[in-house]
Amino acid sequence: MQVNVDRSASERDEDRAEREMYCAQAARAESSLQAQVRELRELESSARAERRAAERAHSEARVELIGIQCKMLDVLKELHDQNKDADGVEEQEEEEEEEEKDEGKGKGKAKE
Repeated sequence: MQVNVDRSASERDEDRAEREMYCAQAARAESSLQAQVRELRELESSARAERRAAERAHSEARVELIGIQCKMLDVLKELHDQNKDADGVEEQEEEEEEEEKDEGKGKGKAKE
């Protein structure tokens, strides 16, 4: 009977050692998982900050683009106005030339 008691005690020691080994492994795994969670949270925070910076840069670029487009519209309007003025001057010159021709014809007919 002593052998059975010793065997039971040694089995219990083995069981205890095995449980301690599993507990230590579980503790290491938990610690590792917690470290990974912290790292993921840091990465997530960094990604959010990068996203906000990208959104800000995108917004600033849009504002700059709108400013450039407004300047382009101003230049186009100015060119359009210059063309209208040039067309008006050209039409006026043509009208004056026609009037001069008409006056010349009128004088020519008067001489006849």
